[in-house]
Amino acid sequence: MLLTRRHQLFEFSDLPGWPGVFRTYALDYLRAVAERYHPFSPKIDVLLRAMDVGGTDQIVDLASGVGGPWSHLAAEMAGRRGKSIRLLLSDKYPPLNVESELAAIPGASYVRESVDARHVPTGLVGLRTLVNGFHHFPPDEARQILQDAVRNGQPIAVFEMLERSWSYLAFLLLTPLLVMLMTPIIRPFRLSRILLTFAIPVIPLCMLWDSLVSALRCYTAQELLAMASGLEGERYEWDVGTYRCGVLPVTYLVGYPSPRDGENVHGNA
Repeated sequence: MLLTRRHQLFEFSDLPGWPGVFRTYALDYLRAVAERYHPFSPKIDVLLRAMDVGGTDQIVDLASGVGGPWSHLAAEMAGRRGKSIRLLLSDKYPPLNVESELAAIPGASYVRESVDARHVPTGLVGLRTLVNGFHHFPPDEARQILQDAVRNGQPIAVFEMLERSWSYLAFLLLTPLLVMLMTPIIRPFRLSRILLTFAIPVIPLCMLWDSLVSALRCYTAQELLAMASGLEGERYEWDVGTYRCGVLPVTYLVGYPSPRDGENVHGNA
């Protein structure tokens, strides 16, 4: 059963003074989950459709952190498309050292300057993607992200490995155990990660809170559809819905300039 009300609570990873190492290790865990289960692969055709209609071979990933699911997703998309795809990672607070992360994503590069997802520089052209980051933005700012893409005529895709439901909140109570199970296989190996997971379990406990809050902050497919339908400017087609990859719920919204007269909104929730 879905929760009807969205809650804009805080996450530790959002706090300005939160140690960067904690934020990095939390993102590493989420990336490891994505690499293991490939939860976004079922919608590769939708992403490629957005790129084709948008006339672009480039992905501009927003709020990238340490790279998200792109170590496998970019290669899968290129293989399905039959030609290479350029990938630009970006963040409002770019990591100081991204070389090790980029090594796992062939052909990717990182925008060194700060990039605000609400106001993307016009020189960054391509399919805008925001993976597991949209829930961080309250409704007004989330709508700004979509509006900025439409204003600049750029296709955009939002994916959240989340669901605002009682059953998913109950599943997330297992987060500390899941973090501990995944930690030994996360690369690169870091002794500090092991200590902060097993000796002093800061990472599992913080991930428990952040995961629960993320689920409470995420948008339903209907809410995403309402945001997209109310935007001003060029007419867009929107594909919005939910699906499951094993036990992992995924909510998505993909939009691109309409290739024909009139607006066509698809809802698959």
